[in-house]
Amino acid sequence: MFGSSVINKIVLFVNAVFVVRWINQEDYGNIAYAFSLLSFFLPFVGAGSAQSLARFSPQVQGENAKNALSIYSFSLGLLGSLAIARFIFTFKSPMTYNLPEAKEILGLFSLRFLGWFLLEQRKNHYRALGKNQHYAHIDNAYSVVFLLMSFGLTYFFDAQGYIWSLILSPFLAYLYLVLSSMGDKKFSLSWPKEIGNIISKKEFWTYGILTSFTSCLTQLILVIDVFCLGYFLSDSKEIALYKVSSMIPINLLFLPQIFTKTDFTKLSKNHSNKAFLKQYYYSFFRFFMIIGLLMVLVVFIFGDFMFPLIFGKEYQDAQTFKILTLATFASMIFRTPLGNLLSAMGEAKNNALIAAITVIVAVLLNCLLIPRWGIEGAALATFFSFLISGGLSHFYFLHCLKKM
Repeated sequence: MFGSSVINKIVLFVNAVFVVRWINQEDYGNIAYAFSLLSFFLPFVGAGSAQSLARFSPQVQGENAKNALSIYSFSLGLLGSLAIARFIFTFKSPMTYNLPEAKEILGLFSLRFLGWFLLEQRKNHYRALGKNQHYAHIDNAYSVVFLLMSFGLTYFFDAQGYIWSLILSPFLAYLYLVLSSMGDKKFSLSWPKEIGNIISKKEFWTYGILTSFTSCLTQLILVIDVFCLGYFLSDSKEIALYKVSSMIPINLLFLPQIFTKTDFTKLSKNHSNKAFLKQYYYSFFRFFMIIGLLMVLVVFIFGDFMFPLIFGKEYQDAQTFKILTLATFASMIFRTPLGNLLSAMGEAKNNALIAAITVIVAVLLNCLLIPRWGIEGAALATFFSFLISGGLSHFYFLHCLKKM
């Protein structure tokens, strides 16, 4: 699963570089702004059902019970996703008030929300069953479909082609999975079975909604800088430069995320095992401290040369790129692993509280720093927000261990 995820990330990064160099900076800024708005809602895909499935299915005995839980999660999650997609489409105008060129793009992206639900639900079903090869197969299918569509449509239709590749690729990837699994009854659509004898419905949805809310706040930390740039600067070119500067650093967060997502089932099963949780995190910390320091060293030495070489002459200033690399390092060793650990431990409420505090800090810092330093101010706000979030998560993790 890890090797597959690395290859997928590299392939998608190469595609992103192609898109950045092919379409003009203003169009890319508008697309990036609309996509950032959509990203805020993505953690609510399935109304939290996928997160609950990943959490509770490993604790359920028997494959029939696991499948019943999966069908229940899929059916009600689909209804929730339709409602959220409708909300995004209805309120696209106020959400893009300061950058109206992104309004229609956001309206179209509401369709992607539904396609993303289909893929995420299936991925979490297989992750809950411990079938990591199936999980990786879905990632591979999506990456191949998106790569082919993005290259082809962007090459022939520029920005409009890229927009439609983002919208259609999740649906086509899911269609491929259905057609390649016609004999698998798990892909059938059916009304939810009763799960009251399997697990408490209240516990199922409370956890899912709280975890989605936490993920939403965490995602907001990643995109609040873009929202604030749109509000204070209203300049799609500056937004494009900032998003390109964040492309490498933020994508590198997939490294710790892959480890924690792969191990989530194991972490859930050992959610009350103090020795296991402590050993897991500190092994994780030591490994990613080394990776992170090497990453920072390379970027600060070679960043001024690397940045325009990779992304083109329109993207010359590497200062924002360097600051965001520091932010990624802070998240890599603290918030990213600890957020997933606390979630596996069932600490959804306090995880959400930490995320909410971080969002408030991020908003305040962006409002203070962007008017003075522009996109570099946004990068500094992100760095300090990640640092504060990681510190709070680490403190609460230690508190939880002491209570065990």
